[in-house]
Amino acid sequence: SYFAGIAATDGFDGSLLATLHEVREAGLTAGDLRRAFPKTNRKARDLADLLEGYEKRLSSGRLIDRSGLLKKAVALLGGTAGARGHTPAETVLAGFSCLFVYGLYDFTWTQENLVLRLATRLPTTIFFPYQDSPAFEFARDTRKRLKQAGFEEKSAPPAPDGARHSPGREDTPALGRVRERLFLPPSAEGAGEAADHAGPDSSLRILAVPGEAREAVEAARAIVEWARRGVSLEEIGVLYRSGEEYPR
Repeated sequence: SYFAGIAATDGFDGSLLATLHEVREAGLTAGDLRRAFPKTNRKARDLADLLEGYEKRLSSGRLIDRSGLLKKAVALLGGTAGARGHTPAETVLAGFSCLFVYGLYDFTWTQENLVLRLATRLPTTIFFPYQDSPAFEFARDTRKRLKQAGFEEKSAPPAPDGARHSPGREDTPALGRVRERLFLPPSAEGAGEAADHAGPDSSLRILAVPGEAREAVEAARAIVEWARRGVSLEEIGVLYRSGEEYPR
């Protein structure tokens, strides 16, 4: 097997299971993987075998995972009327007057299908913060598909004064400048800098090292340090300006 050499590595089981879930939520089958890659691609072939085995185990054990549950929900919303003249969707959604979708940017195939099918039956509002800037590039395709599906884009009203930040989490001057200007285009980075310039403070640490490889090492070192202090990994992000060198 392609994965034999790393199968005993700590974390492999969880990573493999997460990959299988992502493949299933993308609407792909083992057959799709085999058709998409040449037969000489051992990694894709073995992943397809593992996916097939996983799905057989679910079926034989009469179990369901999240992607299976989402697929059943999508199928239910497309069901036909029963003996009493009601579709399964009408029965399940009885009493619901509207749908609000919050916190989703990059839908999986099954998530998007579920939301779009629900939107045909309920007035639907999707809270989707977006700016035409590199910071939101990852969400551009999702926004485009939602608009193609018939969603009307409306701007949210401005937040009242003093409501921009969560209580107890106000930015320090240095961190505030970073948050406000991190994704500005180069031509706008210096705009207004003289007017609100303030000295450095403990909220921002600047470390200069030679080369991208060393920067990646120091970033990893900082993450480990914060994790040891009790900061959740889900609260830590790594941002970089160039997509060429750093991912490697």
